[in-house]
Amino acid sequence: MTRLHIESDQKEAVTSLVESSLAMQRKVLEAGLRRTKARLKAFEQEFAQLSQRFYRAYQAGTMGDGEKVMEWAGEWETYQELKRELALLKGTEVC
Repeated sequence: MTRLHIESDQKEAVTSLVESSLAMQRKVLEAGLRRTKARLKAFEQEFAQLSQRFYRAYQAGTMGDGEKVMEWAGEWETYQELKRELALLKGTEVC
């Protein structure tokens, strides 16, 4: 967990502002996750393979470097990064 301690002569106002900024960023990340999941699902249906399995093969160098392969790998990396960032935000407390 991450705790953000606010020290200000206007602590209540600043705390409220920080909390609403964090909430907005969570919404942005959640929307990004939904879009990325939809793109991953489309690749999975097209290639009849789960993204996690594809990415392991991609890292092993067995998927080639075609345009769709690179797009799929990029989407998977984006998905992982969005999940990581969202988990960090959800574990943040403002005090």
